[in-house]
Amino acid sequence: VAECASRVGVVSDAVRVDRIARLEKVKAAAGALQMAESVRFAQSQAAAQLAADVHPDRIGRGIADQLGLACRVSGFEAARRLGVARGLWFDLPRTYRLLVAGEISEHVASIVVTETRHLDAQTRGEVDAKITAAGISQMGPRSAAACARRHAYEADPDTFAVARVNLA
Repeated sequence: VAECASRVGVVSDAVRVDRIARLEKVKAAAGALQMAESVRFAQSQAAAQLAADVHPDRIGRGIADQLGLACRVSGFEAARRLGVARGLWFDLPRTYRLLVAGEISEHVASIVVTETRHLDAQTRGEVDAKITAAGISQMGPRSAAACARRHAYEADPDTFAVARVNLA
C-alpha cells in the first residue's frame, strides 16, 4: 500500500477515479471483515468467560476495551462499532452482504443499523430485505437513511415514535 501510494506516475484522471472507486470497495470489504472478526472475537471471549465461571453480570466486560486497543480507538468507540457489527451480522444479513461486496460503505451500513435499532430481530430482517430490494446500494447516505427510516417506521410505527422521543 505504501509503495502504491508513493508512486507518482503519470496517469489520466479517469484511471485515478477508477482506482479510487476500487479502493472504496476494498475498504468496505475490509470493514466488513473487521466487523465479522469483532463479532467472532466477542463470542469467543464471552464463551471463555462463561467457561471460567465469571459471574453472569460480568460476562462481556473488557471485550470492547480489547477491541479498542486493537483498533486504536476508545473503549466507547469500540463498543459502538461492535454494536453496529452485531446488528449487521445477526439482524441485517443483506445489508452486511452489500458491505462485504463493497456495494455500500461502512457509513451507510452504520446508518441502516441506527435507523433500525428499535426493531426486534425479525422485523429488522424484514426491513433489511425491503431496503436492499429498494436499491439502497445505489443511494447516497442521506437517501439510504431516509429509505431505512421509512421502512422502519412502516414496519413498527409505535416503537419508531418511542425511539425518536428517546433520542431527543
